[in-house]
Amino acid sequence: MRRQSLIERTKSFLNPLDFLLWLSEEFETSGWDHLEKEWAIPIGITLNLVFSIARANVNTGSRSYDDVFGDATEGLSWVGWLVCLTPY
Repeated sequence: MRRQSLIERTKSFLNPLDFLLWLSEEFETSGWDHLEKEWAIPIGITLNLVFSIARANVNTGSRSYDDVFGDATEGLSWVGWLVCLTPY
């Protein structure tokens, strides 16, 4: 059996696919399914409440014209813009 050269050993050591394989094995063996089932509903309800409150408190002003190009967002913060992405 031939010994690998230093370059080949370094390449195999730094292979990113080995890291991704290790990471996927860690996710599979850590019991993420149980944690996911336990926390999915509370996190979902909390985020829905936070975004609903944020959306209710965004002052968008009255839009009496059709803003085709989105130029009327000067006074709107990025949080307000994020909250207003979806229609009511």
